[in-house]
Amino acid sequence: MELKTTHREVHCKPITAITFNPLRREIITGSEDGSIKVWESESGKTVLNLNHHQGWVTDLFYWQDAKLLVSASNDGLLVTWSTSTVPHQEIRIGNPIYCVAWNSKREQIIIGMSKSVKAFSLVDGSSLSSPYLNEKCETVSHHSDIVKSIVCIESRVYTASFDRSIIMYETSSYPSDRTLHVLSVFRQAHTAAITCLTMIRDNESNTWQIISGSFDRSVKLWTQDIQLIHKIEGLSGTITSISYIPLTRVLWVLCGQQEVAMFDPKSGENITEYLSRQDDSRLVGVCNNKYQLLHLHYVPELHEVYCTTNRRTVMAWKYNSFAPISTLQCRHCPEGLTYTGKSPILIFTGDSDGRITKWEQLQLNNFMYSSDSFTLQVYWVLPALGLTWVFLGFTWVSAYTYRFTGFYLGFTWVSPYTYRFIGFDLGLPGFYLGFTWVSPGLYLTLTGLLGFT
Repeated sequence: MELKTTHREVHCKPITAITFNPLRREIITGSEDGSIKVWESESGKTVLNLNHHQGWVTDLFYWQDAKLLVSASNDGLLVTWSTSTVPHQEIRIGNPIYCVAWNSKREQIIIGMSKSVKAFSLVDGSSLSSPYLNEKCETVSHHSDIVKSIVCIESRVYTASFDRSIIMYETSSYPSDRTLHVLSVFRQAHTAAITCLTMIRDNESNTWQIISGSFDRSVKLWTQDIQLIHKIEGLSGTITSISYIPLTRVLWVLCGQQEVAMFDPKSGENITEYLSRQDDSRLVGVCNNKYQLLHLHYVPELHEVYCTTNRRTVMAWKYNSFAPISTLQCRHCPEGLTYTGKSPILIFTGDSDGRITKWEQLQLNNFMYSSDSFTLQVYWVLPALGLTWVFLGFTWVSAYTYRFTGFYLGFTWVSPYTYRFIGFDLGLPGFYLGFTWVSPGLYLTLTGLLGFT
């Protein structure tokens, strides 16, 4: 992912919510002052200013099937918007709303409040082409604090609260029954309040996974039945947002810093150092302006990630199919490289200080590599049964040797059962493989019919 655009001073007050309209390619943001702005993602030009809420805009999502924007606020209003500045529908709840989600399986709007969850269904006879919500809703109260996040997977609804619990509900398939039935309750999912909840799809097992973040500075991955898979600890601050990027199979985590922390959801390993570079501001994880990153929103239709900061700025990253999968840091400038074509993948690099490093891809994921280095020694070359001539640009040893680009690749017969690679016996019969480093005044080779060096 590479940094695409940065839009500054989007609102007069801090940004509290963000979503995206893929049909019109518009970014939608909400602020502490209750304002909602719709603007073009490419140019940053404001398209609409929506001023109806009297409190913080706590959550936004674009209802793509109905082509409506849904906004929630701590002023107790749930509002749907079309393409005008006049609300399409307004439902006055009377108490602060902290999150909102769409259950496409049952065609319900689910909202989270203090200690309760409400489910709104479509008015009888209403369709998605002209949808209106029934103000009579189903209410369940199984939490003891603010419900901060809601995720819907098919017929199931997952809620996360400041009371540290995650509750899984099942929605009925009967049209007359819109009640949320409790399937499972995990009371101590975290050791502190849960701040965010998201979901990812595991294509290998064809299952969904739940991911939660908390004030306890940890991220946890769960199965659909709320069974713990991984626990990621040691983050630097409160988890404010989580997003999964399917194309790169990377989990992005924001924890109150200027950079994105990146993890492999399969192994739970931190792979930030393999995906970011401090000297390249185009790559993910780098924010030269020292903004604190707060909220993430992934747009699968465009393969883009949008992020808000504490300086009222929106940053956008776009997937680049030609970008590197992983970055391996060498101690010195690499002068040569080769690799194996089959698994396990091995990469050999030669640095300018005479160091050869073997990189081996770990089985945990595609990003992490283990390394093993050794430094070449400089020896005087003694003639054996053949002669070695050293020139400034050309080296000849025997009919089976060849040198190119600063390295010497030689095949020398030693014995029918011996094969050597820089002094290590690889057990391959009949040939001797040597590397030669050539620099002004220095020459190294491993050669000779009897292997004298």
